[in-house]
Amino acid sequence: MSSRRRRSLAAATLAMVLLAGCAPRPDTGPAADAPSGGEALPPAWVTEPGTPYALDPARSAISVRVYRAGRLAHLGHNHLVEVRGLRGALRRLNGGGGLAQLGFRVDEMRVDDPAARALAGSDFAQTPDAAAVTGTRANMLGEKVLNAARWPEIQVSARIADLAAAQPLADIQVSLHGVGRRYQTPVRIQASPGRLSVTGSLFLRQSDFGMAPFSVLGGALQVRDAIEVDFRVVGRNSDDPM
Repeated sequence: MSSRRRRSLAAATLAMVLLAGCAPRPDTGPAADAPSGGEALPPAWVTEPGTPYALDPARSAISVRVYRAGRLAHLGHNHLVEVRGLRGALRRLNGGGGLAQLGFRVDEMRVDDPAARALAGSDFAQTPDAAAVTGTRANMLGEKVLNAARWPEIQVSARIADLAAAQPLADIQVSLHGVGRRYQTPVRIQASPGRLSVTGSLFLRQSDFGMAPFSVLGGALQVRDAIEVDFRVVGRNSDDPM
């Protein structure tokens, strides 16, 4: 092989590695079937009485932090995914708690918005180029990860037993990719007459939902299984104006 051809092959290999963390995963055959409905909600989460609150979509947000891993992690990117179009119903329970039933379309999530990354800290200081962002989004929505064609929505239900507790806890059920999982996490609550804001963070594993984290080169470059979900849900009494 000529020296020129060897240099071209080396350059092509390096380019492949640099984009590996963002490119679509190779086809490894059909994914196993998963339950379509996820885990059933406790009946009280649906019927418990309370005062309806309207979700404020302009002030509510969910962001997902996806981190690179492996021996060659420095060649990939961390990714920031934001939820757009959050919708749902909120209820301030008569017993002093709160209930939220939320949902959003996976194809409305925004990947690596430069302005959002600039506010997300040093882990997201390096913004991927347009081709990498496009590849990341295609991979995320594709059959091997979220499979948006089959499961176009993610559902989140949450119940807080006592909104006035010194350290309130939220029981949260996440249903995605046809699988439902239950979690518990501390939250911060800001309440005023007719208004309520709940913020917190949650760590999930992709493998909990039957999704295999991206990996190439024998795991030398991969996406970390654990992802961090930050959320802020803001509601107002349905009788109050915006």
